[in-house]
Amino acid sequence: MVIFRVKKRITNHALGEKIKLRFVLKKTINKLRNSIFVLLMPLMVQGVSDNPLRFGNLYSDHMVLQCEMPIRLSGYAHPGETVSGRFNNNPECAAQTDHSGRWSLTLPPMPPGGPHTVTVHDGRGNAVTLRDVLIGEVWFCAGQSNMEYPVWGPHAYWRSFGGDTALREANYPLIRFVKMPRRTTLLHEETDIPEIVWEVCSPETIANFSAVGYYFGRTLHRERKVPVGLIGCYWSGTRITPWLSEPALRNSGPPLTQTLLDMLHENKGTALTRWPKSHRFMEWEKRFFENAKPDSRNRQHSPKNSDWNSAVVPPGSPLEEKIDGAVFYRREIQLPAHWVGKELILSLGKIDDCDETWFNGVKVGETSSDVCAHWDVPRRYKIPGELVRAEKNILDVRVIDFAGGGGFTSPPQELHLICGTEKLPLAGTWNYRLDFVADPAVVGKRPDPISNRKEEMPAAIFNGMVAPWTGFPLRGIVWYQGESNATEPEEYAILFPLLIQSWRTHWNNPELAFVYAQLAPFSRHQATRRPAEEAGLKDVPGSGEGFTLLREVQAATLALPRTGMAVTLDVGDRFDIHPQRKQEVGFRLAKEAARICYGETAISSGPRFASMKITGDTAVLRFSRTGSGLSSRGTIPSGFVIAGADQVMYPAIAEILPPDQIVVRAPEVKNPILVRYGWEGCPSDANLFNREGFPMEPFRTDSPSTIMKIFEK
Repeated sequence: MVIFRVKKRITNHALGEKIKLRFVLKKTINKLRNSIFVLLMPLMVQGVSDNPLRFGNLYSDHMVLQCEMPIRLSGYAHPGETVSGRFNNNPECAAQTDHSGRWSLTLPPMPPGGPHTVTVHDGRGNAVTLRDVLIGEVWFCAGQSNMEYPVWGPHAYWRSFGGDTALREANYPLIRFVKMPRRTTLLHEETDIPEIVWEVCSPETIANFSAVGYYFGRTLHRERKVPVGLIGCYWSGTRITPWLSEPALRNSGPPLTQTLLDMLHENKGTALTRWPKSHRFMEWEKRFFENAKPDSRNRQHSPKNSDWNSAVVPPGSPLEEKIDGAVFYRREIQLPAHWVGKELILSLGKIDDCDETWFNGVKVGETSSDVCAHWDVPRRYKIPGELVRAEKNILDVRVIDFAGGGGFTSPPQELHLICGTEKLPLAGTWNYRLDFVADPAVVGKRPDPISNRKEEMPAAIFNGMVAPWTGFPLRGIVWYQGESNATEPEEYAILFPLLIQSWRTHWNNPELAFVYAQLAPFSRHQATRRPAEEAGLKDVPGSGEGFTLLREVQAATLALPRTGMAVTLDVGDRFDIHPQRKQEVGFRLAKEAARICYGETAISSGPRFASMKITGDTAVLRFSRTGSGLSSRGTIPSGFVIAGADQVMYPAIAEILPPDQIVVRAPEVKNPILVRYGWEGCPSDANLFNREGFPMEPFRTDSPSTIMKIFEK
């Protein structure tokens, strides 16, 4: 047994190193390929009339085309050319290219099967052929990092649980996949995408593909016995707004988003440097600065006394790591005599989050919260020559830290004064004093401000990565996203249903299935340095109401037709926002897809709250989707809280009443009015399932929240 374990450990280590090397090489090759594409793209667009006949870059050997739907092929040839195509022995289909040389052929639907060959030729004797093409079920796997999370990635916390075994067993030649390269377009334009290659699923190819996508596709293939095509389209850390199209956002999106779109057009598609603050952000910022003293902006001129301390800058005082608020910094500077009266450039590097800066008592610059990604913007301010003195000069910087760590974040060499070609270093000992501390209990969590990254801009990912596929028939969407929107569930209640409906419009398919993962439990992201399990988890970033309410939005979205959801309360990781148990998620999503698309009647999701009846001090809850019965993974059902008119929640005693009821009570509550289950950012004791193994959906019985009222509109 010992020998076996050692061998397994060595095998897994070797496999990990092999995958890591393959990952690095593949990433380097992709970068080179994309760089070459960027250099050649202008020639491709301008000189397409000189290009020979070819397929568009969505198509390659080994691909999968959607069965039982019209097959669409597209590409380029000479403008005005007649292009004909044939799929095996089916009748030939012809079309004429447009002025840019684009052609599109629509062929009759075909049943699952293959491999096939597809040949297209023009009137000049040119021909191109796709080989080893399968007809089957095609699904578009999209979202942020939990969709991007690979089967078996290059390091310990970026690989699925059991992924090493899954990888070794991944001999599925009828599963094919393709990964869309990251690409943004701020304003929609008709351009071809970088060349992509469909790959055949094997232990050598699948490691870096989406784990959720692969386990979803593997389940479909095993149960449907048909070819499966998986299109990976994901980007870590992204919010939902860049995944929506501009028409959708124009018609129904939040006003702030529409303003941002206007600004993008005014800037002709270049990234923004400033953003309009939302009312929510302005209200939060007002509460934040209410902690400051009335004369705060003038206090930097106060003389040095016992309130001032010294620190080496950067990094500066440790205060910004411990508090949210503001700190004044001061540096006395003796300048060379020949600098006097000359304009200077002050470089302070990056400051997290905002700053106001004075030179000899005169404000010379500031980076405020209306600057996109203000925490990541290098500070460079001009100092007028009339302020530059021969004697002692005083530099004051007010550092404002909104959330998390803060202060001077650049290396020492980026802090200096510049006069012509000369530099005077500013890194070293500064004086500092506390301005004010914000009370997080009063201020609340900061709403996410917009960054200046292109992938954060409205419609940017839709234009660059989703839109090219909307002419490609497929069965449905697999979606895993929402963590980045957890601070604004009210907005998600508008945007998530909008995304589903608008994608169906863009694909011209009102029957397009949409299955998605509900957010998993999460408290604090520190996967590599985990605290003790009993550590306090209540007031930490990422836990609490945001995740809870966003789950409620996701559950409510099931009101849209042909949607399905995988509950993940049992497979989360309180210390990792990227839980490793992806096999259960992919399996549950596949079962929902089978219900929606393939007529499966077996239970495909967990129990859902249906109704409540109060009898004395007891709440009797009834559930749907209980399958062959309710069960708990523990000695007793847990995860419930109960409250009376005072709204004080108490842990509840629960008992299952077969086949579909649960009785809930607590000694402290004589007249209950509401019950909640799994109603935390990281519920640790929610243990209800149906006997088919699907977890119960979190719920609350009290009146609909503001979020649900927005959704109902």
